[in-house]
Formats: sequence, structure tokens, C-alpha cells
Amino acid sequence: MATQIIDYPKISDDQQAQAFYEAMRANGESHNMAKLLALRQAPSSVTDRELFLGHCNGSQFSADTHSGDVYKRKAERAGVSTTGKVYLSSLALEPGDPKAWVNGRGDIKRLCEERHFNCEGIVKHKATVEKRPSVPLAQNIVDEHVNQIIADDPGKATKRKQVEREVRERHTPHWHKKAGRTFETMKKGA
Repeated sequence: MATQIIDYPKISDDQQAQAFYEAMRANGESHNMAKLLALRQAPSSVTDRELFLGHCNGSQFSADTHSGDVYKRKAERAGVSTTGKVYLSSLALEPGDPKAWVNGRGDIKRLCEERHFNCEGIVKHKATVEKRPSVPLAQNIVDEHVNQIIADDPGKATKRKQVEREVRERHTPHWHKKAGRTFETMKKGA
């Protein structure tokens, strides 16, 4: 009977832990359970405790007390209590945004939903993209650009319609171009 040699993934630099992992796998244990037991680490939990690990007694702004004071005053003026909360700049629309003071995963998820933010990590949220309306470039803007081009090169005055098309194409937002939209298709309601 031939012995089968299996090359297991490396889970640790500790030779004893690695050997224990490989022995458990050879005896039929799953990768995750063998790794958990070999490394003697329980799976991490996903609670507010883990989220705020290291944030205690307002230590968040200990290196920059001025910013912390400014952000706190801004929140208080907006009627937001900062007691027991942490300021997450990644959720802020501007520096010191009062809504960016959160006290748990629920606050983070609610704010991500409200602001259509994607969030991946201890809180997961996939933002929904609002469909942008198809609005053609305003005629007065087109005329302004066309008149400037013709003023710079009077020879293009005889090709005004072509210049208009070029201006509309150049100034059409990228999301319309990706969908194959042009001024003509937007005018038709496509």
C-alpha cells in the first residue's frame, strides 16, 4: 500500500504547533478546527467590545487634543453627545462631522445605510447605487462653449452643428459614456 504525502499549508512558524496541526489534519480534522486547536486561539467575536478595543476614557485624541476639543464642541452644538462614543473620520462627510461619533456597530451600519457607503470589516454593508437621471447638457452651456470655440477659430462657424456635437460629447459625464449614451440618445429618453 502506497502512502500518500500531503503538503499542508503553513499556519505557524512554531514547529510544535505546525506538527500538531498536520497530525490533526492527517487524522481527518478540518483545516479551521485543526488550526484553532494547534494555535490555541479561539475564533474572534464580532462585538462592540472588539470594535472599541484600545479606546478608553477619551484617549482617541490624546495626541491631538485640539482637534478632539474642536470636534467635540461641533458635536455638542449639533446636539450630539460624545459620551461613550468614538469619532470615526472614515464616516465623516467633513472634518468634525457630528454624525461620525458612534457608540457601536449599529450606529456605523445605520450611518453607512443613510449615506450609501460601502463598509467591509467588523460591520458589513453593501451600498445601493441610486440611478442618476439622464439630463442632457444645458443649451446655454453648450452655446457658451461653442461660441468660445468659434471665437478662437472663426473657420468653424460654418460647422456649428458639428462643433455642438463635439462639445456635448466632450462634456457628457463619464457614466453616460460608459453606458453608450450620447446627447442624441438622452434626448430620445434612452
